[in-house]
Amino acid sequence: MSSNSEGEAFKVALRPRVNINSTIEELKSQQSSLTSIQLNFYKRFFEEAEEEKLEKLFEAVGSLKALKTLIFTSKGSNVQVVPANLLAKCLNKASQNLETLHLDNIRVNAFDANMDCLSDALADLEELKVLKLHCEDMDVLEQPIAAAGQIPTLEICEIESATIAQKIAEPSESLCWSKSLHSLKLINVAQSFGDLFDVISLLAVNQVLQELTLQVSELDVKGGQELVKMLAYNSSLQRVVLQAERMANATVGEAFIPSLAQNESLQYFQIILDGRQSDMKVVRAMGVKFRDTLKGTYKVTPRAGMAMGVICEREAVEVEAPAEEE
Repeated sequence: MSSNSEGEAFKVALRPRVNINSTIEELKSQQSSLTSIQLNFYKRFFEEAEEEKLEKLFEAVGSLKALKTLIFTSKGSNVQVVPANLLAKCLNKASQNLETLHLDNIRVNAFDANMDCLSDALADLEELKVLKLHCEDMDVLEQPIAAAGQIPTLEICEIESATIAQKIAEPSESLCWSKSLHSLKLINVAQSFGDLFDVISLLAVNQVLQELTLQVSELDVKGGQELVKMLAYNSSLQRVVLQAERMANATVGEAFIPSLAQNESLQYFQIILDGRQSDMKVVRAMGVKFRDTLKGTYKVTPRAGMAMGVICEREAVEVEAPAEEE
């Protein structure tokens, strides 16, 4: 294990044939001092390690009394497959203090029963503030994602699928009901914004969320219309980033202009499109219309290149100081 800062944060390199027992003993020796730990999985670690030792390792990590940040990540070219039952056991042990949980470049493997246990363990994390799931085969995590909406303290949630997910849009709706969440990022959880219609509809009445990032393949007419409606009604969002590979037509993008003019809470709005799949002239014309129409309210910056689109930043309102009395 290697220390990162002040002897409290540790990275653990877990490679095939690593001495797991030695790692467990070292964790136990610092059970009361470690607040942050990152487990880095290499190559065929899970395939070659003994199941009994894996269980003891995950239980030892979860038993760290001061643990607040827990990160699981794959290193190298292989995406590691982490058994859901091991994650559940670890989280059950760590439920009292854990504030940040991050699965980075991980694939979760589970039977239905194990996924139920993982969902229950996640929902029981009563102090969790930050949840980041950057996973492959995200569709198997529909139950845990739905459970995340039940965490009463969750403030930041990032759901990022390595490939376009097919079953995550509906469970993501639970996050829209959260009374504590102020930052939500959904990446590749659907093919188009239209597939997130119900999520977007719920966000219209969410008056807690402040930051929203949505990334899909297509900014389509159906999804665009619902996003426009959502921005017109929502009064808490301050930052919105919409990213897609392509946009159905220029009208879809320009339709946001009235909502931006009407929305009083929004400070930053951005549409990002893939320059390889978008017409530069169309996007540039859209940017000009944004700039001319929203002048005085937003500073509008068109973007060209591989990531083209438009950035709108609300301009500060100048308040005149009262005149001095003579």
